[in-house]
Amino acid sequence: MENMNLYLFISSCLTFLLAILHSVLGELKIFRYFNNVQGLPVLQGIPLLWKKPEAAKLTIRMVWHVTTVLALAIGIILCNYSFIQTLNTTDIYVIKIIGGSMLVSCLVSLILTKGSHASWIAFLIIGVLCFVSIF
Repeated sequence: MENMNLYLFISSCLTFLLAILHSVLGELKIFRYFNNVQGLPVLQGIPLLWKKPEAAKLTIRMVWHVTTVLALAIGIILCNYSFIQTLNTTDIYVIKIIGGSMLVSCLVSLILTKGSHASWIAFLIIGVLCFVSIF
C-alpha cells in the first residue's frame, strides 16, 4: 500500500461512488415514478425484438443501468492502475483517455443542466485526479 498511486485510488473510489449513486438515485428519484409518466415517444423504426408500447421507458432504464455498469468497469480499471508501481506508456494512455472522458462528461453535465446536476463536480474531480496521477 505504501507505493500506491493515491490519486488513482481516490479517483477509482469516487467513480464507484458515482456509479452506485447513479443507479440507486435513478431508481428512487426517476424510475419509481416512470410508470405514471405519459407521453414518452413510441419508438418508430428502431429494431426491437418485441413491439411493446413501453419500449421507450424500457430503453431509457436499460441505458441508465448500462451506464452504471460502464462506470463500475472504469472504477475497476482505475483501482487496478493505482496498485501498479510503474505505469508504462499504454497505461498512461488509458488513464489519459479516462481522465479526458471524465472532463468531457463534466462539461456536458455542466452545460446541459446549467450546473444544477451535481455530477459535474464528481466528473471534474475524477478527471483532474487522473491527470495529476500521471504527472
